[in-house]
Amino acid sequence: MNVMALVIAVAAATSVLMLHVEAAKYTVRDELGWTIPPGGAATYEAWAAKHSLVVDDILTFNFAVGESDLALNQGGL
Repeated sequence: MNVMALVIAVAAATSVLMLHVEAAKYTVRDELGWTIPPGGAATYEAWAAKHSLVVDDILTFNFAVGESDLALNQGGL
């Protein structure tokens, strides 16, 4: 019986904690936007190392029209 009470208490605590979880919004490269940086790929790696992304987070890529390539697959539509 005590095990069942513990399971219920843990389930209740977990569901309460999950109510406070929401997606984070990130702008890739912050104020510099989605550009070819002077530091190359290492610049993006440094940005990514500072951010912990999880499922449902929202990423914004600010780029100048005509200066970037964009590819979408059918799963991403």
